[in-house]
Amino acid sequence: MDFESRDNVVIWIIANQVTRRSLAPMQLSYYRGLHFNTDKKLVGNMRGNNQHKTREEELPHNEVIPIIGSTASRLAERYNVSRATIERDAQIANAITAIGMSSPDAKKEILEGKTRISRKKLMELAGAPDDEIVEVAAEIENGTFVKNKPGASKQDEANPPADSSQIEMLPLEKEFHKVTGEFSIELRVLENKGDTDALRMAFQSYIVSLEKMRSSI
Repeated sequence: MDFESRDNVVIWIIANQVTRRSLAPMQLSYYRGLHFNTDKKLVGNMRGNNQHKTREEELPHNEVIPIIGSTASRLAERYNVSRATIERDAQIANAITAIGMSSPDAKKEILEGKTRISRKKLMELAGAPDDEIVEVAAEIENGTFVKNKPGASKQDEANPPADSSQIEMLPLEKEFHKVTGEFSIELRVLENKGDTDALRMAFQSYIVSLEKMRSSI
């Protein structure tokens, strides 16, 4: 197959990956975010090339690139999620990619769900210094990463689990908690903004996720 650039190849691969029903929520977030970052880069290149041609070849001022809406809005509609979700996924993808540059094994651990790291932590790492990312990647790789670092909550300290079996969840239960947790965060953000259209899309996306889980039983 012929492609115009490596970025076009990445988008083609992502478009095929997200159609797989077996993808975990973190994997979906990563691919959606990677799609956003790559698509935005392509759009920026197109605009840059258009501006260059306008200066050098004196093209008509009304010549524009046929792009409808923002990158986040277009992908939100495509993946049936809110724009806020796409923007958060972009930060998550940046963090996972940065971790992968330091340790491919750590990136694999995250995407396969073998290391429990919150979306909030990944979003913080998206803008963190390189040395902090390297440190987290090393901890994930050697198995010493603690999800709620630097310490557990007061409630956890007051009510520690009697044994490790109390924190083990079955696959379906684990997926439900991840989907519901992500939805709760998104709901809080959108409700504070008063964005009713995005709220409707978020609820629809949540319903679709639950329906997929029900269908898998």
